[in-house]
Amino acid sequence: MSQTTKVTVADVIADRFIQSLKNGIAPWQKPWVAVNPQNGVSRYSGVNAFTLAFFGSDDYYLTFNQIKALGGQLEAGTKGLPVTYFAQVEDKKKPKVAGAKADTFLLARYYTVFPVNKCNLPDFKRANKVINFTPVESAEKLASLNTCPVTHGGNSAHYSPSAH
Repeated sequence: MSQTTKVTVADVIADRFIQSLKNGIAPWQKPWVAVNPQNGVSRYSGVNAFTLAFFGSDDYYLTFNQIKALGGQLEAGTKGLPVTYFAQVEDKKKPKVAGAKADTFLLARYYTVFPVNKCNLPDFKRANKVINFTPVESAEKLASLNTCPVTHGGNSAHYSPSAH
């Protein structure tokens, strides 16, 4: 009698991290570009935002069926990424009591999404990114003193008083 091992959502995500580490990449290091993963309707959050930000290549992701429905095609060899969600499932093992609500529980599931930049989607509209920035007057005064200049570049984000 053979037993099949069920792959969990945690297994799928952990495997990605393990493979990345085997390839010499620590996926939790800050990428030097900001990403806001979304599916065209809403932004991903939690472990989904984390996974897509570190392993993805775009800000927009769609399922294979969404790509097909939009008339697009996926580039050959494109690997998808897991996105988790929780489905409310009725407990079929517990006997039902007449007139009572069915017992339910949440079950972790995942589906696979693909980066839009790996698809041929001629009519796909990306949201215009608008950053609302209001400088703080007192901070701007300090910055204008030039006692601690801000520089960009290099291979890490840090403050180094000895560099000035």
